[in-house]
Amino acid sequence: MKSVTEEKVLYRRLQNIDEKLRKKSYPNATKLAEDLGVSSRTIRRDIDEMKLFYNAPIEFDKAKNGYYYTEDSFYIKDIFLNESEIEAMRLLKPSFSLWKNTPVENILQLVFQKIINSLDSYNHSDNISGKITYIAGSQSKINKSVFSDIFKAVKEQKEISFAYRPLSKQSFLTRTIKPYHIICQRGNWYVIGFDYYKNDIRLFSFARIKQTEILNKTFAMPNDFDYHDWIDENVGVYASEKKLHKVRLLFAKEVAAFALSESFTENQIVEKREDGNVEVSFETTQVSEILRFVLGQGSSVQVLEPKELIDAVKEQATNVLKMYS
Repeated sequence: MKSVTEEKVLYRRLQNIDEKLRKKSYPNATKLAEDLGVSSRTIRRDIDEMKLFYNAPIEFDKAKNGYYYTEDSFYIKDIFLNESEIEAMRLLKPSFSLWKNTPVENILQLVFQKIINSLDSYNHSDNISGKITYIAGSQSKINKSVFSDIFKAVKEQKEISFAYRPLSKQSFLTRTIKPYHIICQRGNWYVIGFDYYKNDIRLFSFARIKQTEILNKTFAMPNDFDYHDWIDENVGVYASEKKLHKVRLLFAKEVAAFALSESFTENQIVEKREDGNVEVSFETTQVSEILRFVLGQGSSVQVLEPKELIDAVKEQATNVLKMYS
């Protein structure tokens, strides 16, 4: 593995080669080696590096005995960042863990390293990223070809078919959809689109998809589709629940600090009572997600409203009690 200094020297050398190629001076390995103070063998490795990592369209012109770009618009980009932007870059690297188990993770690491290597002012000894950890939550394992195919289908607006296993079934079913939008929730990935089987818009988990096939059939995005209609960004969940509910939660005084500091939604109202308990009220479409949250809090949170959420909590509590009786 190259040291940081070696990486910087390499990048500067590649920039010099890039500049000469863009000037169309048709330099060969011998000429470049003389100008840059290295061997011809090193230059040939540099040319291979440019082709491999930068997709540089380099060819050798036998008549002019030198290298050239086949695309006039290509160049290796220079990056100029101020100190605050460099500091932001330091904070970015730990967040790559949010892309764990996806093909993008390694690419992000590679791109980040290329950017850092191009910065003379980046001080690796003063790198705060090693003191920051992002916890993305449990992340499902996703087949890399599934991830890539779905992203490609969404980008190119092509229909895609796949084998899918619903939560309530053990077997896989064949589905064909028009993929509209991709959602990532706590490190888990979902695609939302029109499902021919249900003749309606549905949401599918990447982790329960296999055997993807991008079809040679494009589609136009419907004018009335808005992904906001299918998720509640305030609660941070995915679902197709669309009815708006008013939710009132009563937090015991033992967890009052949490209730007072936590932002559940943008439209929430927080009221601290005289007995120390805290009531939080807000509107959301995602009652099932609130149910999961309340159940996870045990006896420290009580649902005051709506009735269907109260009944759901009672039902779950009764079932749990039966399980342990």
